[in-house]
Amino acid sequence: MTDRGLIIRHGGVVVFNSRRAAGGVCLGMFRVPGAQTVLSFPHMPRGRTPIVVYSDGSMHSNWLYDEVMGYPRFVFPAVAMSASANYTVGVYLK
Repeated sequence: MTDRGLIIRHGGVVVFNSRRAAGGVCLGMFRVPGAQTVLSFPHMPRGRTPIVVYSDGSMHSNWLYDEVMGYPRFVFPAVAMSASANYTVGVYLK
């Protein structure tokens, strides 16, 4: 049997290993283009800690989290980047 999961490395260093993650729930993997992207989860509970893991392994800080609408919402603002710099992100609540 093979271990399955998501392992993200940055410069050879493991920055995230889903096989060792505990206490959180993955809301999904999403494509984030350079345009503003809003991910809303109206059926999820409030009061959790948001976690965003980028596919390139870097720690990006240009995303926002709020519960203003009564549910978790992740906002990725528009950024100037090349067309090939789209990211896939893993969105979690802990």
